[in-house]
Amino acid sequence: MLKIFDLRTGELKINFWGSGHEFATGDNAGISGVSWPVVRWSGINDDIYFSRIEKNVISIYETKTFAPIDGKPLRVENVLDFSWSPVDPILALFVSAHDSASQSSGVTLIKIPSKEELKHKNLFNLSDCKIYWHSEGDYLAVIFKPFPETNTSKYTAFAFFKIKKPGIPIEDFELENKNDNIIAFAWEPKGDRFAIIHGMSQKPDISFYSMRSAQDKAGVSKLITLKGMQANTLFWSPVGRFIVLAGYGGFSGQLNFYDVDALETLATDQFEAKNIEWSPSGRYLATLGSLSTEMGKGIKIWSFCGKLLYQIPRIGVSQKTMVTMACRQWWTTTNWLLEVMAYLEIYGDNGLQATMEDDELAT
Repeated sequence: MLKIFDLRTGELKINFWGSGHEFATGDNAGISGVSWPVVRWSGINDDIYFSRIEKNVISIYETKTFAPIDGKPLRVENVLDFSWSPVDPILALFVSAHDSASQSSGVTLIKIPSKEELKHKNLFNLSDCKIYWHSEGDYLAVIFKPFPETNTSKYTAFAFFKIKKPGIPIEDFELENKNDNIIAFAWEPKGDRFAIIHGMSQKPDISFYSMRSAQDKAGVSKLITLKGMQANTLFWSPVGRFIVLAGYGGFSGQLNFYDVDALETLATDQFEAKNIEWSPSGRYLATLGSLSTEMGKGIKIWSFCGKLLYQIPRIGVSQKTMVTMACRQWWTTTNWLLEVMAYLEIYGDNGLQATMEDDELAT
């Protein structure tokens, strides 16, 4: 059973009854086929629509009535996944029809509430497909892997939908070595660039691209490739330009602060980070270290260019959840420094190191 409540009143708005089979997607018929999250909200701030996926069906509801729009679901044979634009009432649907002779696989953009098809991209012989929306809804990246014709012909390809351009043009793209494994992909917020970690998992490369060429023309252009990096995760600043290249797991939480405008590394650190959180302004970064080693224990707050500003070296296991939540809460206050100091008064400084210097680049 699935229930949706109005948080302001506590009123139950709608009930969904059913088994795992009824929530399964595409040609999967069991619990393993349930697509999570089961309910997905439109990216519009006023929560106009929400939706859920079932086998060959996407049900789209409006929150004024909590009834399906047009009184019926959107039927799409072999739909496996979907994603809302973060800013517009547009759905991106992924259809995998490798077992169907009458239907092609691909990605389709649907406008809501009219259910009008805005654009479709055929993707033949698919084995995998992932969808990445730009935070401003300007672009949609589709990363897909066709079924290999031979055991050695595996490769990954890209399709970029330019949502704001007339007709929504699509640009096909491949890496220089199209056989590289894609480890991570991330759009630059409030910008036109993206980053890809690709290649061997132990010493991958990181490439940066722009959706505009050097002459400010439309088209994907390469900016730089960083070879043999110890990173497997990308953390863009919420305002763009700066990015933290982080290495989890076998890379022991290494941090690399990188300026994509200048194409240069600002700072590196071997702190064994397990949780990373940018402030909304993009001026500060909080990291929570591993509890398994002395070097990694604790919380650190950095400037955007990698200067350590605050350090609480030792955080007990019982405090881990509290500190992770505190990192996020600090950023939402008008004066997060007061929150830091209040925390220290309650829990002690444990060797706090603090500097109050602003960085020149922050201005």
